[in-house]
Order: sequence, then structure tokens, then C-alpha cells
Amino acid sequence: MMQEFSECTRVTNLGDLFPILQCVDYDGFKNRMTQLGKRMDAFWQGLIDEHRVDKDRNTMVSHLLALQESEPEYYTDEIIKGIILMMLVAGTKTSAMSLEWAFSNMLNNPHVLKKGMDEVDTQVGQDRLLDEPDFSNLHYIQCIIYENLRLCPPAPLLVPHVASERCSLGGYDIPSGAMVLVNAWSIHRNPRVGGSIKFQAGKISKWQRKHRLKLPPSPPARLILGHLPLLKQPKAIHRTLHDISQKYGPIVTLKFGFRTVIIVASPAAVEECFTKNDIILANRPPFLNGKVWRWFRRDRVKDNAVGS
Repeated sequence: MMQEFSECTRVTNLGDLFPILQCVDYDGFKNRMTQLGKRMDAFWQGLIDEHRVDKDRNTMVSHLLALQESEPEYYTDEIIKGIILMMLVAGTKTSAMSLEWAFSNMLNNPHVLKKGMDEVDTQVGQDRLLDEPDFSNLHYIQCIIYENLRLCPPAPLLVPHVASERCSLGGYDIPSGAMVLVNAWSIHRNPRVGGSIKFQAGKISKWQRKHRLKLPPSPPARLILGHLPLLKQPKAIHRTLHDISQKYGPIVTLKFGFRTVIIVASPAAVEECFTKNDIILANRPPFLNGKVWRWFRRDRVKDNAVGS
């Protein structure tokens, strides 16, 4: 069920790129998401009811139910179900991916692995397991963790944003309704900010754009489809977008069907996105799975003041 949920939330539907198709559920996507939501809701509710009967369990659900007794107006069953889902979706797969890449990077860099093991033996010893307070003394282990997240981020493309009104970014005009994608994978490999394709520490440096153009540059596009054919490559999408940014610049305009997408691969531009334009870019794209996804994320505070 979680695998089906993961596939539904990351799939790109044509209705997201051609809004006119959202009126017709031509491939049954909306229906699949709705049915999945009902099945997941029934499963989480059964889990909560089971823990409500057996209060002696030392689990996250039991602790949330204990909080429900003290703050029933906030920790409702709906919010608890949303918290559980967020923990499973955002707290498990990302951690598993980071561990998998860490093992891979250590095996491919045995000298780094040995140095890390030597530090653990020196600071902690071999008589016990690592504990959280130990990490303050494990400076090289911390560098390994940071370098692993830099080279292999669990979310290579950050959550998409939509401009609620016209704004400027890196000297370019961003039209209202344009979707903004931040390519963290590409930024982490930018040699101008200390990035490298090798597993090693990098020296961070600042970089600012010198050219101020009205619109971000754009590769040649096809009629109607825009730049969608560029995504039909064997590479992962963040690698394809990285190649485009390397050729056309750190801020690029793409057309996915009728939707304008701004690709950001510059630390300075990312900072501008979420400081100067943080309110304008606070919205999310109106994807077809958006309504069901928001229904899942019931850990957010509900607005009960409608009509008051």
C-alpha cells in the first residue's frame, strides 16, 4: 500500500501539464488516488483503535494517543493519522536512501572508511556501540555524513513551488503561475561553490550572476510539447536538468506542455527564492494528486473558523 502511495505521489500526470485534461479522468488516476486514500485511512484508523485498546505499548502511536488525552482539540485521530503517514513517507525512505549511499561511498573510498573507523576506535572504543552524545567528538564522521548528503541528496529536486505573482529571480522576470524547481543535486556539484563529483570535502565560495537579462534563457522547444522530449532520456531527471543548467546557465526556463517551469541551480538564486520571494513562492503546483495529498497531510492545523 505504501509502495502504491509512493508511486502515485511522484507520478507526472498529463493533466498537470495540460490543465484542460484535468476535467476528464481519462486514465483513472483520480479514482485510483481516491480509492487508495480510503484504504489507507481505514488501515490507520484500525491501527489507532488497536493501540487505544492496548495502552501499554511503548510506540509512537501510543504516545500520540497519550497527547490526545491532554490536548484532544489538536491531537485528533485525523491529525494522528497524518503524522504517522508523514513519518513513514518522509522519515523512512529518505533515511534508508542516505544509508544506502553512505555504504556505497564508503566501499568505493576505503581510505575514508578506514579513517572514520580509526576515529570511532579512538574516541569511543570497541567495547560499546555509538551513542548520540559521541557525535560531538566525531568530527570526521560528521564530515562523512555531510559529504554523503552533498553528493547523494535523498531529494535531488526540492519540492516544487509556484509563483503567486510576478517576481524577479537572479535578475530575470518570473511570470505568475510559473513553477520553480530547485536542483539541489546540481548545486552540490557546482565547482564555483566548492562542489565536486568526487567524494571529498569542498570549499564553499560565493558566486553572483553578472548578467541581467529580462527572461531566463531557454533551450529550443517543440510546439505544444515544449521541452518534454528532453525528459525522455535514459538519465534521471535531475541529471538531465543538471546538463541543461551547465549549458544554458544556473537559471533556465523550460516549457512542460503549457506549464512554465523555472529550473534553479545556483546557491545565490536559491537564497533569493526563499528570502526575498519566500511569500510569493510559498504556493505548490496545482497537480491532480494535490487534493488527495493535502487530505493525507492532516498533521497540519485545520482551519475550523470558516464562516465564523
